[in-house]
Amino acid sequence: METISYFGFGANAHPHMIEAIIGRAPHGEASILPGYALAIQSLDDIPDTVLLSAPAPLSPRSILSRAWGSSFRSYTLQRDDMRDVWGTMWQVTKAERELISKWELVPYGWSSELFADALFRDGSHCPVTTEWIFDQPIERVVEGRCYPRFIVPEADLLRVAREMREAN
Repeated sequence: METISYFGFGANAHPHMIEAIIGRAPHGEASILPGYALAIQSLDDIPDTVLLSAPAPLSPRSILSRAWGSSFRSYTLQRDDMRDVWGTMWQVTKAERELISKWELVPYGWSSELFADALFRDGSHCPVTTEWIFDQPIERVVEGRCYPRFIVPEADLLRVAREMREAN
C-alpha cells in the first residue's frame, strides 16, 4: 500500500492524536520542518469567511466555536526562514491524509496543504505534506523544540477527533 509522509506538529505530533484522527497508530519518526515557525491562533484569529467551495456554508471560526467555545486555541505553521518546527513524520494512506485535512478544516479555508522537506536526526530528509496558514493573524510564535503538544485539554481534543472521524 502506498503511503504519504505527513508532518505532524503540535498535537498532531503525538501518537494518541494521530490515532484519534485516522483510527490507527501509524509509523512515525521525529523530524524537523525548517523554514517555518510554530504559532498559536486563538478563536479570534481564525477566518470567519465562508468559502464558496466549502462542503457546507460554514466558516472555520463558526465550526471551531461550536466545538470549543471562545477558549479555542491551536498550533499552526507560518513561513519563517529563521525558525524550525519540531514534530513527527507519520506514514499515512491517501484516505488517512484526507481525514487529517478535514480535521484541519482545509476544505473550509482555515489552513492550506503544504509540501516541504522534513529533516531527520541522521541528517537525511524526506518530502512531506502538512498544513499551514498565510495572511492570518496569530496570538504568538512558540520558541524552541520542547513545547506542550496539547494546548487544549487532551481528552477533549481526542474525543472530538474520534467523533469527527466516526462521522465521516
